[in-house]
Amino acid sequence: MPIADPVSRLATHDSFMPFRVRLTQRLSRRRLLALGAAALLAPLIAPTRPAAHAAPAIDWPIPPPDARVGLQVGHWQIEQLPEDQERLRGQTGGSGGGYREVDINLTVGQRTAALLTAVGVAVDLLPATVPQGYLADAFVAIHCDASTSAGISGYKLARYRDSLIPARDDALIAALGDLYGPATGLRLDEGITRAMTGYYAYNARRYRTIISRKTPAVIMELGFLTHPGDRAVLVGQQELIAATLALGLLRFLIADRPARDEARWRTIDTSRFVP
Repeated sequence: MPIADPVSRLATHDSFMPFRVRLTQRLSRRRLLALGAAALLAPLIAPTRPAAHAAPAIDWPIPPPDARVGLQVGHWQIEQLPEDQERLRGQTGGSGGGYREVDINLTVGQRTAALLTAVGVAVDLLPATVPQGYLADAFVAIHCDASTSAGISGYKLARYRDSLIPARDDALIAALGDLYGPATGLRLDEGITRAMTGYYAYNARRYRTIISRKTPAVIMELGFLTHPGDRAVLVGQQELIAATLALGLLRFLIADRPARDEARWRTIDTSRFVP
């Protein structure tokens, strides 16, 4: 499957108008910090194959103060899952074309974390085991898909089906999905499974070791390693994927801040203020 220039798509797509990609203007200090962090980390977290396209120069929006994001690397250190999730320890992830899912997940997670950290977001790069009650402004479980059919392709986004904050979860899905498809050229696969809507990291009905139900959370399948076109993106355009995820998260953090503050205010015990 031929791959159109993703940088051009990212720069011209209407959904990017508030934070237009400017390829010809002088880099701001904020952009230099973000892209410089990724460049410094590149030798340590380089993809298995050289990237076909570098991350575009982006005018990064300023995140809210004290913003925190959890990026979970799917299947990373899966053998260390706690006892209540012991049955999942053998799920080491998919593969395709000689590439392992966990390696793609880790590199994308590291690159995304570097970009977010450079613009002032606190990032927790989490393994398969999540801290019980983990509270953050957003949580994204990073995965890749695999299939017995090489013809199945696309990315997926899903939230917990029994979420206590479905509107905020859906807003996170929209913030990521609105950017990811146009930037990567991958189609949206709407074949969401119950394993995704009941993902163990937030499945309060089945497990004890889960994140806080007040944390907006999604699981994202970046594409199919078993599809040649998807795999070319997952392996060769990891910097672009990371930049897209980071920008989507920043947009969500900014838009969600009023809802987050309202939710936190409602949890405060105000009885002590009553005369």
